[in-house]
Amino acid sequence: MDWKRIGICSTLVMTVCTEVFGATNETQESNQQMIQQIRESVNDDGFREPNYFFYDIADPYATYYVRGIKQLLGQEEGKELSDLSYSIEALENKEKSRWNLIDIYCLVMLIDDIEQLPKDLRVSIVDYLNSLYDKENGCYQYLGDFSNPTSIAPTYYAVMTLVKLREDIQPISEWISKTSESALGKEADKETYYGGYAMLYELMDAYEIPINLQDFGAVIGYYEGILNQVDEKQETALPYEMSDIPTIAMDMVKLSEHMEYSLMDCGGQILDLFGDETTFHNYLFWEYDYVNLYAIVYTLVQSELFTDEQYWINGEVLAFDQFLLDDGEYIAPGIYEGNLNATYYADELIYLLDLSVTYDAEAYCEKVLDEASDPQQIGIWKLEQIIRLLQKYQIDWESSSLKEHINVYLDEQWETILASEQWGLRELKTINQLCVLFQILNRTYNIEKSVQKKIKKQTSEYFNGQIAYDEELDLSMELMQFLINAGEKNSELVNQLSNHVDQLLAQISNQSVSFKVTLAFHAVKSLHENGYSISEEAKQSIQDMLLNAYYKNGFFCMGDVEGERVTYQSTYEAASLLQWLVGELKAGEPWGQVRWLTKCHYWLDMCPL
Repeated sequence: MDWKRIGICSTLVMTVCTEVFGATNETQESNQQMIQQIRESVNDDGFREPNYFFYDIADPYATYYVRGIKQLLGQEEGKELSDLSYSIEALENKEKSRWNLIDIYCLVMLIDDIEQLPKDLRVSIVDYLNSLYDKENGCYQYLGDFSNPTSIAPTYYAVMTLVKLREDIQPISEWISKTSESALGKEADKETYYGGYAMLYELMDAYEIPINLQDFGAVIGYYEGILNQVDEKQETALPYEMSDIPTIAMDMVKLSEHMEYSLMDCGGQILDLFGDETTFHNYLFWEYDYVNLYAIVYTLVQSELFTDEQYWINGEVLAFDQFLLDDGEYIAPGIYEGNLNATYYADELIYLLDLSVTYDAEAYCEKVLDEASDPQQIGIWKLEQIIRLLQKYQIDWESSSLKEHINVYLDEQWETILASEQWGLRELKTINQLCVLFQILNRTYNIEKSVQKKIKKQTSEYFNGQIAYDEELDLSMELMQFLINAGEKNSELVNQLSNHVDQLLAQISNQSVSFKVTLAFHAVKSLHENGYSISEEAKQSIQDMLLNAYYKNGFFCMGDVEGERVTYQSTYEAASLLQWLVGELKAGEPWGQVRWLTKCHYWLDMCPL
């Protein structure tokens, strides 16, 4: 990517847009489309996410898994895709630097006849896969920060894709042998390889590397132990999130199929975990999580545990049809139903940009108030959104029982978090969020010096070891904010942390991490609100990232990693960042509020990469 050319061009475009903005039909059309889409996303439950409207985001990843789910349930028998033209065209028009191995794998696996792929595109796919080959380690790897020679998945995906394309595979047999030794040995760290053991089995089988069934049997035993702990409500002792459990269960089932191993003894556990509609959603990352839904359905069906009693799963699958295109492909599903998060950020965006969009905010707030009876079920982050909406629209809620319940809940949470013996990023986020809620409610709080000392000591230790970029930025910002909340603003440590946050922000456009818009938003917000400066290098890096995260019609994705969703939260956060960094969102100026958003649109059109 030629950044020098782009920088010069963007400066020119910004100047031109500023001078002729009001007279540009294309810009006005983009503005009107944005407003129209916001209006159409209103329903009885508030706002639904905006990416429902972007039907041109054909997603082979979603198509592969949703069709796979339907095939497992017998819903896709006899139904064929046409030509995958949307996904193929999208891939052809995308820079190779933004290609994604999993998307390539899913696209090729979906194609019945590889002649459907244009010859030039097939050559480009093979070149791309070859570029992922790590000669030093003898395996295929993801690009950038996601590369890891211990990861089995990228080699598996690359090999399966090349086999389907009938192309040569780089030498990997030595890597498979070494990986099998480290993943299956007596001292193996199975947490490192979880979810990839069935892939490893297939690779070993394909390359005729001796398979010790006893070693793989130990893996199945390890997986059974994890499911048993979750079934007995002991998941807090596990090194996994709840959303990891479907992957673990599916890997266990696939291994048992390869080994002809009976899972009869853990059938009850599987049903307890996935066969109950009330607990089913605990194992999904988010609404319309087609990957984990596929893993759950695969586990139930292949274990012969799927029955008419799980009829509600058919309803979950049917909901994906709203994202179905005319040729059988699917777009990346958004959150279709109205929900609090989308409504809160849509409301904030409308207010920030002074958009001519209205909805019955008071009625929505009254509905939220009626339903918000138990703060424990709501959680501290959603509580902030609810309280801010109720205060914004002057809904009388302080005389309701909710106010008392919230205060009791916050007191309990405050007491619990201050008693924590271990302090890391999660604990810092929790205590900072509780401080936010106390401030909103005009309540005071006190953090004892002994607690401050313990937190500083323990969190500082994280910086001495290996730490990922996004975690380092998050941890630095949260620790800085905590110290400010504790009354240490302008201390030497806070000043050091603010400088470190700024230095990390200056790198954000070059980092391969997800959710960059939210990462940058919280960091800049903390610096901005506490009076700390932001360097020109950081400003430029954030703006470069936002330009790559921009989608169209004024909407932004959650980051600049391919496949990230378009949401109201990311769009509001991007607009806020531009306001803080560029200062061009001026209240009352016709369409001036979205000038920077539409500049991104112009910039991309006029400076093709």
